[in-house]
Amino acid sequence: MIISVLILGLQTGFAQEKFKLDERNSEITVTGTSSVHDWEMNATAMNASIQLSIKENSINDIVNVDFSMPTEKLKSENSIMDKKSWSALKSDKHESIRFDLSRVSGFTTDGKTFSGTATGNLFIAGKSRPVTIPFDGNIKTGNTITVTGQEKINMKDFNISPPTAMLGTLKTGEEVTVKFKMDFVAESQYTGLLQ
Repeated sequence: MIISVLILGLQTGFAQEKFKLDERNSEITVTGTSSVHDWEMNATAMNASIQLSIKENSINDIVNVDFSMPTEKLKSENSIMDKKSWSALKSDKHESIRFDLSRVSGFTTDGKTFSGTATGNLFIAGKSRPVTIPFDGNIKTGNTITVTGQEKINMKDFNISPPTAMLGTLKTGEEVTVKFKMDFVAESQYTGLLQ
């Protein structure tokens, strides 16, 4: 099985393995609407890791997730949009966006793919709110696991005033959609990946 390659030397029974983000092959996109046109921003830097529970050479569960992203590394193709978004996100006082996992529910796997729902606290603009994020994943060759998903977030839940522009004629909607595709590499293989 592919997971046998990922977890070198794993014996039968339970074990845990940490996987670190392969930032070069990962992406997060935030999209929304406005009174003039739809808009999109992309994460240009992020940090993340996941801890997996392994049983008999298969992923048994996701034990932990750490994720953070510098607020001002969320960028669009419009510098004015960027500055207004960072202002709305209070980046001068809160430099990062963070997600801390509380639990994973409904985890299922067939050995090569897996899915479930991650529940945790999302920290944006100095405000913490519980969120639930459904995800799918697959075990790839080259010691890599890919996790994908998307979730809608209402900015007002985080006391964020949707940005405006053009003297108020452009008004963004309250709700945004966060979509992610993240590759993780077994920590034991991570150094070699970067060489």
